[in-house]
Amino acid sequence: MTAPAIVLLTDRTDDLRVSRVMYELRDRIQKMRSQHRVGAASVNEKSLQQAVVNLGSDSGEVVIVPMQLAAATQTSDRINAAVAAVTAVSTNVRIATARPIGPSAMLLGAINRRLRAALRDARARELDGLVLAAEPGADVRGSGLLARRARQWSHQHHLPCVTANTTEVSTANALASLRAQGRRHLAVGSLFLGADSNFQLQKEQANRMGAVMAEPLGDEPELVDLILARYAYAAMDLVEIAPERPQPKVSKPDLRVVS
Repeated sequence: MTAPAIVLLTDRTDDLRVSRVMYELRDRIQKMRSQHRVGAASVNEKSLQQAVVNLGSDSGEVVIVPMQLAAATQTSDRINAAVAAVTAVSTNVRIATARPIGPSAMLLGAINRRLRAALRDARARELDGLVLAAEPGADVRGSGLLARRARQWSHQHHLPCVTANTTEVSTANALASLRAQGRRHLAVGSLFLGADSNFQLQKEQANRMGAVMAEPLGDEPELVDLILARYAYAAMDLVEIAPERPQPKVSKPDLRVVS
């Protein structure tokens, strides 16, 4: 039986740098799982429909993995609309949607590597405060998890850490809050998929505040592992379980005593 195809789906349609990361992730997964068909698409209806039709032609089944790093359970309205539209027209392909990637603890290792590289390039020798900056689109569960990741990151490095995003607390505001505590040597970890306009805005704010900001996660192996985990769990929804056959009734022997 052919395994369901994998389609990575992003709602970031305005930046080629995000598209490049999506294709890099697709290629990495394809090399790891040669038995799977893997594609990447955006919420553009034609892009997603083409991926679903082409990749689902063999198995007739597709799992869509939303590439949202800040949302934990709820996909964005744009992703919901795109999936609903392609499901309505792709009657020959069964579709399951995984939950978003979310701010998983698995990503802290990748964030650390990216930040160490940025600090090395900037020749930064001291550090006394951290900001964990995330892409927009967090749901309630995602916001709670992001705060938890900041506490874990703070514990790892024995430094204060605050969170930032582009909708509620900007990177500039987060850095200012650390400066108010007397912290001077600051760095920003990046929970972004690619260097889109949201990332660029946060990086400009960090630079103006004299802080070093790490590059986006890109195709880090932890992200690949999370994609495959989300895929495997969602693929279970496509498994058809045969109804249980009724058991034949067995007549009980007559145990009356015969005199």
